[in-house]
Amino acid sequence: MKGHPIEDRLRDALDAHAETFSASPDAWQRVQRKSEVRGGPRRSARAGWVARHSAFVIPAAAAATVAALALGATTLAHDFSAGRSNAPRPATATHAPVPAKPDFGKIMATDPAISAIFGLPVTRNITTWNWIGQPSPEYWFPYIATRPEACHVVSEPGAGDSGSCWPVPTLNAARPAVVIASDYPGQLSSLTISGLAEPAVTSVTEILRDGQRISATIGTGRGFGLKAWSVRCPTKNGTKLVFAGADGRVITTLNTAAPAGPIVLDVPRPGHGGVTMFSYPASQLTTGAGSVTAYLIDQHVAFFSSAFFRGSGTFSPFDASGRPAVGGMAVPFGYVCAPGCRVANIKAFGYAHGDVPKVSVRLPGGGQVVANTYPAGWPGSDLRLWQVTLPDSVWPANVSQPDLIATGETATGLPIAQAALGQPQM
Repeated sequence: MKGHPIEDRLRDALDAHAETFSASPDAWQRVQRKSEVRGGPRRSARAGWVARHSAFVIPAAAAATVAALALGATTLAHDFSAGRSNAPRPATATHAPVPAKPDFGKIMATDPAISAIFGLPVTRNITTWNWIGQPSPEYWFPYIATRPEACHVVSEPGAGDSGSCWPVPTLNAARPAVVIASDYPGQLSSLTISGLAEPAVTSVTEILRDGQRISATIGTGRGFGLKAWSVRCPTKNGTKLVFAGADGRVITTLNTAAPAGPIVLDVPRPGHGGVTMFSYPASQLTTGAGSVTAYLIDQHVAFFSSAFFRGSGTFSPFDASGRPAVGGMAVPFGYVCAPGCRVANIKAFGYAHGDVPKVSVRLPGGGQVVANTYPAGWPGSDLRLWQVTLPDSVWPANVSQPDLIATGETATGLPIAQAALGQPQM
């Protein structure tokens, strides 16, 4: 999101480096355990890929929320035996009027709302804000982001905000509800569990191991389509969620200790077809040395790096075979602090159609840099790749990214395609 102080980028970059991990079938559970030990997630990008879609934080003292995205999904419905030897206590609720909306920051930039934004009062101090967002083409996401996403932000005055966006899951009679996130708005806050349910669900009750029942807050808004729900969760172990309809009939139950769904692992780096584009040295404060390799995955160009992008891929927002005929990102691969901190080793890189032999990048202060394109060599594709180093002066210290335009040109310099350079949404 343009205009953020460089300190925010440094903080995000440090988080990215510190929390990188290799995805595995138990990745979500490991991220959850890690988050609980540290006092909670901080969201501006995820811990590894699963905690990244997201990748957004709405800054505060809180540690970032795990934000996940869905490429693959697993059903979370889990059957529980219906009764306890002790009589259940009445459900309790501490809901309050919804306060004014906070500044959602980067999460609204990456997933601008295409539905109403509505708040659910979880407790007297905690509100969960919900909306359907459309992934912005200004960002290259760590997965192919082509469909609307269900977004939420858990806000606690004085403690902070955390949130995430997930591609909207398909819910039906066989899978009427999912848990989508576990949030700690502030370092001292307890856990808030949030999720989605079919419209037929009218109540969600959390039942703790000791029989205590806590009513979740549930609601929807114009254009949202599903029901959103949130509840405070004193402990995840032994806790279940009961979803019921207007007639009181139980529709399904979920286990809060189960992986949030739809569960997503990192898009695996292909075993072949990679084109190494450039290498970069180790950076002060952030990453070790590494290289960037390009792949073509489902007609989207993806860039992978072992030491950057949190170790995952970052995908073009458009089908690379369609329009625009040129696309790419601008990324600083280094930081220099002496004494103040600024970005360094800035690369612009991307793809172009087969009839684009040159790409020029217009600089904010005037002038341009030009890169020759070269064939990627991917079977059945005429796509070409390009990369160029930008002067450090193009990236002012008080913004996260300047406005940079890439223009595809003929060999004689005639412009034939144009696109704004994006940034990785990590």
